[in-house]
Amino acid sequence: MIGIFLIVNAFRKRKGFDPKVFLVEQPNMFLNISNSSVINPIEVDKKLPFTTSCVDLTFGDSEFISIGKTYFNQVVFKNKRDKYMLVIIHLPKSPKYVFHTEPEYLIISPKRKATITIYLTLFCTIKLHGMKIPSTVYFSQRKVNLEDIINNLRNQTEETYSKEDRDKHNLMTQGKKN
Repeated sequence: MIGIFLIVNAFRKRKGFDPKVFLVEQPNMFLNISNSSVINPIEVDKKLPFTTSCVDLTFGDSEFISIGKTYFNQVVFKNKRDKYMLVIIHLPKSPKYVFHTEPEYLIISPKRKATITIYLTLFCTIKLHGMKIPSTVYFSQRKVNLEDIINNLRNQTEETYSKEDRDKHNLMTQGKKN
């Protein structure tokens, strides 16, 4: 059985890496500001149900960043709760630069950690120092609830995101399925 698996894998076509993927903007993920709070994870580290390895993104260790090159930072999130955790990085949109994350979002199992990589490509000179990039964290007993939240937030705007959507997401994070 193992020999068959190895032979099948040997003949599968391998996809080549395409660096152009980092130049494409990802779908918008709605940021629900009404249920959000601004926190600094470093200052309230012990109170939060998660930790993060990085608050300040450097993209080149404080050196000037070349136009047209892609830089990255890796951020590790650790889930300290007994629930699944969803992390969404809400990337700014601009014709002057492209932010890209890999993966697009994280769903982290209870008491585990995972890494998200944030890529930046500049198209002109710009000052990014001090820019805030919001992230959203949801918790739920069921992973499927977090996947439903992702599907509902994708490409939503303030006008299309309804009170019913907001209430449904609140129920899902409390462990109930609508």
